[in-house]
Amino acid sequence: MPGKEIQPVSDKQPDVAAQPDDSLMSHLAQDAWAIGSGIGRGLKKGVDEAVDHPGQTALRLGFMAGAGLLLGAAQARAGLLRLGVEALAVSSALSAYRNFSDAFSPMSGAGANLLDRQQRLNKTGERVGEFLFDATLMTAAGMAGAKVGQKYLGLTEPMSLYRPESQYVSSYDRLVLEKMNQYRGY
Repeated sequence: MPGKEIQPVSDKQPDVAAQPDDSLMSHLAQDAWAIGSGIGRGLKKGVDEAVDHPGQTALRLGFMAGAGLLLGAAQARAGLLRLGVEALAVSSALSAYRNFSDAFSPMSGAGANLLDRQQRLNKTGERVGEFLFDATLMTAAGMAGAKVGQKYLGLTEPMSLYRPESQYVSSYDRLVLEKMNQYRGY
């Protein structure tokens, strides 16, 4: 046809959807890389902060060891897994409050300064990295405190008001409980 050239197949422009840079997998890989590198920086930042501020770190670890001591004293027969999960729950709550408390605050200005998606993902990764470092460190302190509490402060038997030999029952109540047990056939 006059006025219209027929383009060979090789000269055609590729489809926009077929470009590898705009694919979903490419975006997911970039996001995963941004979050992963942010987590690495957050872990490093947590270590640096622990080294730079040993007093604050010692205070947090002491608090978690004390909480673990109470957990262990109250649960003399609990296993390591149960104590670990409880210490992890307490330390995660404290660490989450410490690392994420200002993340959603409109007054913090975090959303205004981080307009770029990669910057937001990097910042999220850093917070997650700091959280992981704090939670791991405080869980270890909580478990150590719990094991010490179990060994030295743990109750050997649960307290009961229904046993006459219990030392926490007054003498009159003990007499009443003994009479009740006689009628029951204990």
